[in-house]
Amino acid sequence: MKVNVQARKLVLASGWVGLIGGLFLLLFVPLTVIVTVLTLGIGAVLSVFIAFAIKIASIVLGIVSLTYYKSDARISFAGGVLLIVGGGIALIDFLGWFGGIILIVAGIMFLNSLSKFNPNQVNY
Repeated sequence: MKVNVQARKLVLASGWVGLIGGLFLLLFVPLTVIVTVLTLGIGAVLSVFIAFAIKIASIVLGIVSLTYYKSDARISFAGGVLLIVGGGIALIDFLGWFGGIILIVAGIMFLNSLSKFNPNQVNY
């Protein structure tokens, strides 16, 4: 029995990690330079850690969403695949911005499918 609230939370988490995380990865270099200058170098370590966490989280959420929604017609298969591909490409040096673009597209796909979920309905 799949409770719709859990499915909705996974869609929200995947969508926001894709959208906000992809935007962060797209603007990673300018943000890191600004944070490094403002915090005298301490913020660079934090921004690199956050970027790595976003990359790993997108891969994990992509795998979880593919397995959780494999028989659910409300969620497109492409969203989970794009999360995995975007996170994998972002792990490659100097391609983080391209992985960020892919993550933004995946996040938009997940958040777009959110309207198909009714929080009061239970699916069996």
